[in-house]
Amino acid sequence: MAEGSALARILCELGRVERLSELGTRGPLLASSGADSLFHCLFGRDAIRMAMDLLDDFEAVSRATLLDLARLQGVTYNPRGEEEPGRILHEFRAPDDPHAIRLVESGWDFPYRGALRALRPGCAGRTVD
Repeated sequence: MAEGSALARILCELGRVERLSELGTRGPLLASSGADSLFHCLFGRDAIRMAMDLLDDFEAVSRATLLDLARLQGVTYNPRGEEEPGRILHEFRAPDDPHAIRLVESGWDFPYRGALRALRPGCAGRTVD
């Protein structure tokens, strides 16, 4: 992939890096949308999908994604974030994210692990509807 191609520019934006060779050095790709979007945050399923798609060419992206998702995995029961031990996040926003601030003020917690199709412990990779 050419360094200056449209795809390369998009991947670098999602990875928050200047060059393709740096992908994965700043964590997983924020694979849901560009930097100016309301959805420019970490979504677990989207990040996993992107990491799988890029595994052959950008192994560091997969490593960073797995490490971050494991670090943010549920460890207790918290109904505000729909946290359960072992549950993978649906959405993570930084504490200073303006959207996160509004959602926390309305009763949400981040990382948020609730979703119609979220991975739950003991499901062996299947999704729960």
